[in-house]
This record gives sequence, C-alpha cells and structure tokens, in this order.
Amino acid sequence: MKTKICKVCGNEIPKKASVCPHCGAKSMSAWMGDKLVTCKKCGEQIAKSARVCPHCGKKQHQAAYMLCAVIIVFIFAFCALQIAFSSQNDHSPATAENAMNNSAQNTSDSAPSSEEIESEDLVFGPGTYVVGQDIAAGKYDCIAVSGLGVLRGDVASLEPAGLVQTMGESTSSIGGYSSTVEGSKSYNNLTLTDGDKIYIEMSLNVQFVPVE
Repeated sequence: MKTKICKVCGNEIPKKASVCPHCGAKSMSAWMGDKLVTCKKCGEQIAKSARVCPHCGKKQHQAAYMLCAVIIVFIFAFCALQIAFSSQNDHSPATAENAMNNSAQNTSDSAPSSEEIESEDLVFGPGTYVVGQDIAAGKYDCIAVSGLGVLRGDVASLEPAGLVQTMGESTSSIGGYSSTVEGSKSYNNLTLTDGDKIYIEMSLNVQFVPVE
C-alpha cells in the first residue's frame, strides 16, 4: 500500500487518506496553516482542524463551529434585508412624515421624537428625504442613533460616487450564542445642497447635527 507523510503530525498514512488517522488533520490542513493542539479529554496531540479526536473520539470545536454558523447566517440575513429595503426605496419612496411614523412604531430601535430633541438636531428613520424640503441645506454630522442599516444619497458634493455608509449596530442570538454586526457610529461634515436626496435603509435612525 502506498503511503505518504502527514504534514501536520509527521506520521505515515495511506496515500489516499483525506484525514490523518493519527492527528485528525485534513489533507489540505498544512496549506491552511494547521498545527497540533491537545485534546481536552485524552491529552493526545491532534490537528487544530480536527472535528473528532482520532484517539478517543471526543468532538472538538463545537462552540467555535456554532458561533461561525451564527455569524454566517446573520451576515446573509443582513445582506438580504439591505437588498429588500433598497428595492423598496427605489420603487416606493417614503415621505419624511411616513418614515418618522414607521420609525416610531419600532419599539426596539425607535429614534427620539421631535419633542425630545433640540429643534436644530434632526432625527430621521428609514425613508427618502429631499434637501430643501425635508431637511435644510447645510453641513451636518450624521450620527447613528439606533438600529442598523445604510445611509446613502445622491449628494452633489460627493459626486460621482455619492454617499454610501453602513451605520449603527444590531445583535442576533441563536442557540445561546450571540453575534453583533456593527457599522460606523457617525459620518461627519456631510455637505448638503438643495435637491440632494438622502436614503436611510433597514432599521437605521440617523441624527443630523448642524456643523457650525
């Protein structure tokens, strides 16, 4: 029988083996920077990537794999929601009044009402806003008040790229494990002129603070 040497533990193994029977390393583990660790049950040296100890049969890395799965699911959900909200805003733009009403209905990520903030500090929820109608022209610091989403816009001062900024944060829990997706806390010195359009997507609420 033809054999080869495991590049992780150095033992001789069958040439066609995809997993080393001595350390549990996969055939491509050496290329991924694999190394030996100690099995917490039997104390034998095994490959870091091994899911099961080849010596005692103890499963390895269960918590790590579960956490990775949670993060992957959360990222896919975040991307799907972003696409859905982008499509909704492009076809059925919300007015400033409707957007603020929708934001107030979200008890977990609601923004402060206009009565709770100073008149010069504007807070907007998901929706489409026109500079000169919904917000005065000027320079602003944009602060993520709550929720998670994308602040984007057709802004003359940022042409040709325009404004695209992921902001806020959101935490998801699955099976006892939690994962947090975070964006920027603020976007400073945004210059807005009449006719610019601002789009706030997903559950994000943004406070526009005038810059002196």
